[in-house]
Amino acid sequence: MEGGYPFPELIWLRPVHMTLGMSLVFVLLTVVFQKVRLFNLFSVTVISMLCSVVSAVTLYASGYIVDEYLGGDEVSFFMFLANLGLSVLNMMIYWGRNSILTYETVNPKK
Repeated sequence: MEGGYPFPELIWLRPVHMTLGMSLVFVLLTVVFQKVRLFNLFSVTVISMLCSVVSAVTLYASGYIVDEYLGGDEVSFFMFLANLGLSVLNMMIYWGRNSILTYETVNPKK
């Protein structure tokens, strides 16, 4: 028992969720505040989907570990939900900003 936590194996999967979450926050901040297009629709979609899939696989793998102990790890599940929410938010914000910019370039103000 390391540090008073009864399931030390599950703690080692949390940094994966945290790293994916930090990368999604970086993409979100870059998309919101970008002056020059650093990300296009393809890159935002691929990054979001990869982070979601890796987070889901990590949650699934922790499920096998949890079956040994007949317990649960709520923190990993909530981290997965946060990563999934950030992925969807990234795509929605990019599509929203892209459609506004496209509309303004097609229909300039007079």
